[in-house]
Amino acid sequence: KGIRFGFVSLGMVEPNAFAGEDSPGIAELTDDNLRAAIANARGESDVVIAMPHWGPEDSSDPNSYQLHFAQVAVEAGADVVVGNHTHVVQAIQQINGIDVFYGLGNFIFDQTWDLAHQQGVMLILHFTGSQYTGYELIPTHVDGDGTVHIAGEGEAASILERIQEASDRLR
Repeated sequence: KGIRFGFVSLGMVEPNAFAGEDSPGIAELTDDNLRAAIANARGESDVVIAMPHWGPEDSSDPNSYQLHFAQVAVEAGADVVVGNHTHVVQAIQQINGIDVFYGLGNFIFDQTWDLAHQQGVMLILHFTGSQYTGYELIPTHVDGDGTVHIAGEGEAASILERIQEASDRLR
C-alpha cells in the first residue's frame, strides 16, 4: 500500500564478522554507524526499524551498552527497536514513546540445556499506514529438533511474566 519499511541491522557481538575496508561483513554497532544507518534508511523509508545484534547471552536484563544504543537509535529516529542475540527473552521499554524490545529469546535454535533457552516470543508490530500503533507477543517453545510451537497457556504466562519482571526492573 505504498508504505516503505527500512530495516537497519548492526552488530557488536562477533568482531570477526565486521566489514572492513577490504573485506565484506556486517556493520559494526557504534554510535556513528547506527546514526548514519538510520538516517540513510529514513531517506528511503517511511518506517525505520532498528534491529541490533547485541547484549549478553543468558540474561533477561539489558546491560549498559544495550541501554545506550537503544537511546541512540531512538534519538536517531528509529520508529521501533528490536534487539536480538541474548538467547533468552529480555525487557521491553519505552524511550521517548518508542518501543524497545531488547531480546525476543530463541526461535529456532538447539539450546536445550534449560527451559529459558527453549523459549521466545514472536513479535507482531501493528501499523496504520506508516504510523506504529502497537504490538503483540506470541510466546513460543522450540524442541531440541528445532520444531517451534506456540507455547501452552502456563508456559506462555511464565515467558510473559519474565519479560514483565525484567521490564519492571528498568523503571
